[in-house]
Amino acid sequence: MIPARALHYVFKIGNRAKNIHFFREILGMQVLRHEEFTQGCDAACNGPYDNRWSKTMIGYGPEASHFVIELTYNYGVKEYALGNDFGGLTIRSADIVERARTHGYPVEEGGAGQPALLRSPDGYRVLVVPEAVAPGTDPVQRVTLHVTDAERSRRYWADTLTMAPVANGPARPDTHALSYDQGRFVLELRQLASGQALDRAKAYGRIAFAVPYDEQPRIDALIKAASGTILTPLITLDTPGKATVRVIILADPDGHEICFVDEEGFSALSALDPDSNAALDKYIGKDPFQDRACGCRPCDSDCTCSCNTSSSRNMPRDAAVTTGDGQTGARDQIGAGGCGCGDATGADGSATGPGCGDASCTSTRNRMVSQTVGRLCKTSAMYRKHLLSLVGALLVCYLFLHLVVYDQCLKASINSYQVLSESNRDRARQLEEEQLRGTGTRYILLYTSFFTEAHWGLPDGTLGPDYFGATHCPATDCVLTTDPDLIQPVTAYDAVVFHVASPWDRQLPAWRHPAQVYVAALMESPAHTKHKLTLDASYFNWTMTYRLDSDVLFNYMNLVDLESGEVIGPAVRPSWRNGHHEYANDTQAALASTKRKLAAQFVSHCGALSGRDRLVQRMQQAGLEVDVYGTCGPLKCERGNPECNRMLDTVYWFYLSFENSLCVDYVTEKLYNALEHDIVPVVFGGADYNRFLPPGSYINVQDFATVEQLATYLLYLRDNPHEYVRYFWWKRHYALERPQPFCDLCQRLHAVGAREKLQHYRDIKAWWYDDVCTAEPKIAF
Repeated sequence: MIPARALHYVFKIGNRAKNIHFFREILGMQVLRHEEFTQGCDAACNGPYDNRWSKTMIGYGPEASHFVIELTYNYGVKEYALGNDFGGLTIRSADIVERARTHGYPVEEGGAGQPALLRSPDGYRVLVVPEAVAPGTDPVQRVTLHVTDAERSRRYWADTLTMAPVANGPARPDTHALSYDQGRFVLELRQLASGQALDRAKAYGRIAFAVPYDEQPRIDALIKAASGTILTPLITLDTPGKATVRVIILADPDGHEICFVDEEGFSALSALDPDSNAALDKYIGKDPFQDRACGCRPCDSDCTCSCNTSSSRNMPRDAAVTTGDGQTGARDQIGAGGCGCGDATGADGSATGPGCGDASCTSTRNRMVSQTVGRLCKTSAMYRKHLLSLVGALLVCYLFLHLVVYDQCLKASINSYQVLSESNRDRARQLEEEQLRGTGTRYILLYTSFFTEAHWGLPDGTLGPDYFGATHCPATDCVLTTDPDLIQPVTAYDAVVFHVASPWDRQLPAWRHPAQVYVAALMESPAHTKHKLTLDASYFNWTMTYRLDSDVLFNYMNLVDLESGEVIGPAVRPSWRNGHHEYANDTQAALASTKRKLAAQFVSHCGALSGRDRLVQRMQQAGLEVDVYGTCGPLKCERGNPECNRMLDTVYWFYLSFENSLCVDYVTEKLYNALEHDIVPVVFGGADYNRFLPPGSYINVQDFATVEQLATYLLYLRDNPHEYVRYFWWKRHYALERPQPFCDLCQRLHAVGAREKLQHYRDIKAWWYDDVCTAEPKIAF
């Protein structure tokens, strides 16, 4: 028998804070050591990623005597598709289930004598046997891996790797229990149902064993003699500031990864680090990609934020709270409820009622006033029995809303500042004094809905300083709301934001204070802006759009430098690193070579002005295999379906990120959908993409004169995987981060002077439309 010792199993995790909460607070494990790496591992220790990453060893005792878990975290990767390869981690414990209940963590109760089931934040199964363990005994009992042929797997693990069978309950032909240490730790191989394929997806793990240094060449010889798979031949790995180890990485018949590390080097590497727990917390705190905010929602298993009795998010609806300017109001008015992990507390610290689980935690202020004409049109449409009548009714409704109601709502106030009534003068004077001093809470009113979203996709209708603090905004003393009645009058708001991509759903404010900032916000291109900007001359002070020359940037995603944490793009003159031509990754190239289809496009709006439909047809005529999903193609893959994401990683070489309009700076989620996966984006739009992405990370259709030239290059990359993977070089240096436009708006309201607030767009229609879009692409098709 190979003299091996079971060490650990690797879990890839998407959110360190949530997972550390689960493993430390729920399972009761302790952090044994934590290590940070600036680039990918030569043995693919962190998976097929070449970016910054970390590993955290966590368990019930020293690695020299306990089987532990390695939590692998890749910066910027927030989730991994879960397959069916991992069957579960079994732990014996008399108190885990009780701790889970205390924390409100979901527990799937087992039957009589059966283990309870918990799932980690990433979905990994943990089976808890309700038994106490003797002091010094490892509570971790076994790891279960699913296989497609139990007997074939038994022969590999027992005959080739010399693990010994052990008793593990009643004998079953579809299950085998094996061990290197007489059953102290058991590897269980359990066969999937007949005909069910094994899917390792993106979350696949790795099991590790330690063997004497001199045994590793023997393992190498055994695998070669059995015609087995060696993923990484014997290789030496360095850990900064720690011991060097030698490893060999294998794959069993189902692709489960196995690491054999030399015992001598690993014993030195795995020494308990008493500072590791603090180091981990420090790195989580510094992580620019760590989502720490629970937002306004009921507490659940993902809630890791601590209760802050001074925060309005943990107070009952009628508790008094105070904002940064000393103004006092109800919790319902100032800071909408959020994640309170336990009972809510009042200002004096006494318990006042249920915390996050209470329905009062979620504020519902969806008070959008429906126009009478709109209701009549909708009601009448329900009773139309003939197509012609329906079309006629809709046309009349549309014309009435746009030509009568819409214009009448605007004409009274659109081009002038109304004089404040006497009752408003005191508040106006207070606002002016606060702005001169640079003090006071800034109130932001989202006056219109964002398409059909009354709360603009935010966690609640009213968010206070705690929300801005949770998003790590440099300025936190702001209140953001969709409720115009939160404070009175409307002229008291510092900024009023209007979504101008579509006609407004309510009458405009009758009064306006000269110091107020009116903000025009939109993410749609000029080709799809349905609001009448013709009537908005000299009305808006600031713009909040995807355009880089906006006063506040309202874009889809940022690219952040992994080392500095700074946002590099999008920007007018970004300072990108270079690395495309030097980059090489054999592991990624090997995985890329298993892809079997050329390109995919996901599109829901047909007949776009950019001509993207015709471009795809020309690519198909040029011999390129392009699969079109959505309403514009024959294939379907529902939004949010994990299988769609898996296809992008494992099936397709290229993702067609084709925009509906060729406009300056117009880059949508289509591009970032590709960047979140192991697929190369092929872009088509009117933006200068170097403002948004580093060179060598995308393929721009407009860099080619003809579709035939484009086709030749794409096929070349498909046939040369090592050239293809150079397009992933940027993942070593950058990661995606969701922008915080309302943080930027809050910060700007605190920072700018009166002159900047009083600026206005004399002709916003010209600014938005003139010379920013084209119907003539550079590529001929």
